[in-house]
Amino acid sequence: MGSGLGGHAVGRVRAVRNSIGNNEITGGILVIDDEPVLRLTFRYLLEDEGFRVWTARDGREGMDLYASMHPDLVITDMVMPKFNGSETIQRLRACKPELPIIAMSAAMTESDMERPLDEGPFCCVRKPIDGALLIDLVRAILEPQPNVPAGA
Repeated sequence: MGSGLGGHAVGRVRAVRNSIGNNEITGGILVIDDEPVLRLTFRYLLEDEGFRVWTARDGREGMDLYASMHPDLVITDMVMPKFNGSETIQRLRACKPELPIIAMSAAMTESDMERPLDEGPFCCVRKPIDGALLIDLVRAILEPQPNVPAGA
């Protein structure tokens, strides 16, 4: 399975999360993807790790769920009907600029993967994403890390 940016993404996520002091997150995750099998797989995988998970089949449904559930993290596909990933990210950012987002797509090139980063997600990954990498990314975003003094 492809893993997009791999371990580099996990390190970057931790660095950004620590820089904004995001240690109060409780673990609600919204997964937005038009592929039913992927939504179900991500739901089971993340729920098995103890996270609350909501799923949406497109950006419009995702925005409705975001408004009612206020998740701590959004994982979104970039290619979907009814608001593509970029449009969904822009709308989410308008609601909460600091919201952690993992953007993913099977059709992204390396240069495409950098473009959504300009819109604010923590990272982009190429589908199919390895389950262990997904869990690592989610944990890096949602689980508090002890503050380590500089130079330690």
